[in-house]
Amino acid sequence: MDTEERIDATLVDVQAAFTEWDRRYREDPDKFVSEATRLLKGTPDTYGAACAPYFQKILAEIQGA
Repeated sequence: MDTEERIDATLVDVQAAFTEWDRRYREDPDKFVSEATRLLKGTPDTYGAACAPYFQKILAEIQGA
């Protein structure tokens, strides 16, 4: 992911992406626990960097990109 890349999203888009993130977690919590365990091995800074591409992917799906 380009760290300077901008994401064009409305607040409604961002809310929908977080809702989808939560839905995916609730649908398969074991998958998310193993992923979270991997991500939490880093620092708070690296956690955000690791999660941002996934959030961006969900956002793109919501926006139909």
